[in-house]
Amino acid sequence: MVEGTDARFQSLLPGPSIELFEDSAQMTMLDERQRYIQVLRDFLSQVEGSGSRR
Repeated sequence: MVEGTDARFQSLLPGPSIELFEDSAQMTMLDERQRYIQVLRDFLSQVEGSGSRR
């Protein structure tokens, strides 16, 4: 990612969060499977609990 790009995207979204998977290459969901699943579950719980609909 180009330096500063993540900060720009964060500024465009309400309540942004970034997770770094430092032990992954191209396939995060395979390289760090358990952590990926936990982060995804946490995100979905947060979104579902917020009551927001798009």
